[in-house]
Formats: sequence, structure tokens, C-alpha cells
Amino acid sequence: MICPIAPRALPVVLLVTICSLHAQAAAQSPDAPLLCLNSCSGNGECVKGVCLCMSTYTGVDCSTEIIRAKQTFPSLAEILPETSATSSTSLKVLLVTTEVVGPVSNGGIGTAYTTMAHTLRAAGHLVTILFTMGPVSQHGPFEDWVKHYAEQGIELVGLYHPPVRYLPRHMLESYEVSRFLRDRPEFDIVHFHDYQGAGYYSLLAKHQGYPELANMTTVVGLHGPNLWAKSVGNQETIDRIGDLEMDFMERKSVELADHVISPSRYLLEWMGREGWPA
Repeated sequence: MICPIAPRALPVVLLVTICSLHAQAAAQSPDAPLLCLNSCSGNGECVKGVCLCMSTYTGVDCSTEIIRAKQTFPSLAEILPETSATSSTSLKVLLVTTEVVGPVSNGGIGTAYTTMAHTLRAAGHLVTILFTMGPVSQHGPFEDWVKHYAEQGIELVGLYHPPVRYLPRHMLESYEVSRFLRDRPEFDIVHFHDYQGAGYYSLLAKHQGYPELANMTTVVGLHGPNLWAKSVGNQETIDRIGDLEMDFMERKSVELADHVISPSRYLLEWMGREGWPA
């Protein structure tokens, strides 16, 4: 018997299960209903030999319960030292990002960090965005975006780029971020994203005991490191020394941060398989 399911349409396990059920059905009378594996375990409806599972179950026979992640995040008071966090405290927060809504056509990182900036400002905190690409803009003068964010109570700063690039760009930007923080040690919380390792030198400096960074709480948000973006997202080959440098910087940033936040269980599992710090 030829299975009526396209070979690439379904996962192998599900394909084999459905094909076997069709084979069983062929041996029955033409009017006999198609059966489902284990009667869908009582957690779904059998429709022409295929289980349609209830929203809290999955699997070919609906036998696997979906464990949903906790829907709440810790408050700022929960993650900060008791001496610096109270319900009435207005915190100084720095968001270090390679993307921000406005100056560039951003992706998920820009959307997430710009939204975070507005949310924190609405909660009464003092917010600065450090844009690692520098004082540049694809959409009008950068100064106009500085004024735009200032009108909303948010400071937008373009990271300084020296006229001579004495390091590869990803290393240079990360080092200039650490210099910015040493010059402006007033921040209570600093948010970095994993991509390209912009927080590496700052986190390393704090770990080594630099006094300017000692009281800062550092957070790394996982949005997809360079290795994932190239090899999984874009199906590209890792063929440059810079890719290996970035991979090291990103991994060390996750290891050295005070807190790591991931919006995705999938990404955590991928990082675990790739040997990232737990």
C-alpha cells in the first residue's frame, strides 16, 4: 500500500504512525472509521485517523502534557541589593544596544530594547540608551532622534568611535562601552544583549574589581548570539576569525553577568547543546 501522506509533510514518527493507521484502515471495510493511536489518550479528538489535541497536550497520541513557563518576571526590587532597591526608588538604567527604533531599520533587538526603555521610563526610572553603532542614522540626522527621545524623557547617546580602528569593530565597540561606563558610573542597572558581545569588556572589568562598575547590576538578555544568527538563522558558514572572537565574547558575557534573561526556552536549549555556560 502507498501511504497517502507526502514524505516531507510531517515528522517521521507522526508519518509512520499515520501510515500504519491507514494500512490498518485498508484492511477494514470501506465504511469503517480510521482509528487513532491510543484513542488520543483521552486528551484530543480523533479526526480521520489523526489526533487533534487539546491546547494543553501534544504528541501523535496527545499523551504529552505541555508545561507552560512561568508568566511573571522578578521585580527590580527582587534582583537588586536591598540597599539600593525600594518601591519608591527611581533607578538609573542604561540599555546598551546595537539597534534602536528610529535611527536604523531595526530587528527584534531594537524593538525589545526600545520598548524596555519606554516601559522603564513610564515606571519612573531614568533611562539612557547607548547606541553602539555610534551617532549615525539611516533616517535623518542623529541629532533629531536624540531630541525625539529627549522629549519622551529618554537620553539617547551614540557610542564614541575613535577615528582610527585599532581593534576589530566588535572588540572596539565593546571596549568603548566599558570606557563609557567608567566615565559615567552613576547607573544602577546596565542591560546588554548577547549579540556581538558588546558587554564583554564591561563585565570583565567589573569581575576584575574596577571600582566604577562595582555597584552596577548587570543583565544580559538572550536574543540570539552571532553563531545562532549565522549558522541557524541565515544558514551561513562560520568562516571568519571575527566570528570566533564574537562567540567567545558572547559566551563570557553570559558567564560574567549578574543576571541572564531569555524570552525563549528554545534558545536556552540550543545554547545548552552548544556548550554555553549554564
